[in-house]
Amino acid sequence: MKIKIYKRPGNKKKLANKIIEIVKELTGKYFTEEVMESIPFDLYYQDLAVLYINGGIESFIIFTCIDGYITITLMATRYEDRNKGYGTILYKHFERSMIRKGFRRFLVQTVPEESNKNFHDTIEFYKRQDYKTNKMYKELWEDGALELIKEI
Repeated sequence: MKIKIYKRPGNKKKLANKIIEIVKELTGKYFTEEVMESIPFDLYYQDLAVLYINGGIESFIIFTCIDGYITITLMATRYEDRNKGYGTILYKHFERSMIRKGFRRFLVQTVPEESNKNFHDTIEFYKRQDYKTNKMYKELWEDGALELIKEI
């Protein structure tokens, strides 16, 4: 097992294609086509944390910093490897790494489970990491966005 953080990896085509592959397998159930189309661009302007198992990517976090908050814009684990703890392992390492750099505030926006029941597990994952519901944005995305924050 290996965890690596990349700064704006958009020009690393092989890495970007592996991330796109994971997003593609989750498109329809968890991600929209719009997410799929935006990933290649996002990787040019956002950073990436990756969990490797036996040399392959199992889980990733795409993130940036907005107004002093480490903002997770996308997190995913390969569909066939969900519920094995890979996302938790990656997240905990990622959070410790950001805390060592001085960050104390974290933010994520996700689809509310009222809009898509598939996101119940996503919301529960963040709550297990001590995120609290901050607000609901009805005007974002197709069916709104739920904002969760964590302050240390």
